[in-house]
Amino acid sequence: LSEVKQSFFSAHHLRGAAFGTDKTDSVIAAFFSVTVRMFLLAEVLVLALAMFLAVIRSLPGPVFSPSGSWRSSTSTSFEGSLFSC
Repeated sequence: LSEVKQSFFSAHHLRGAAFGTDKTDSVIAAFFSVTVRMFLLAEVLVLALAMFLAVIRSLPGPVFSPSGSWRSSTSTSFEGSLFSC
């Protein structure tokens, strides 16, 4: 039990994993480089899609009537997916 305690609950090993050593990379740096980049990319894509859908839904006139069924189906499917969770 003491070997497990020394290897898994050691402050030295925790510090080495969190901030990195000469041989290993930092967990904190990996978290920010991968997770934050994915979050920022997803945020930009979601905002662009939301803006596109908002503009399409607000266009008046008979020229945009073919997109009416598409507007209704996307809005209904997105709202339905929110309430199905």
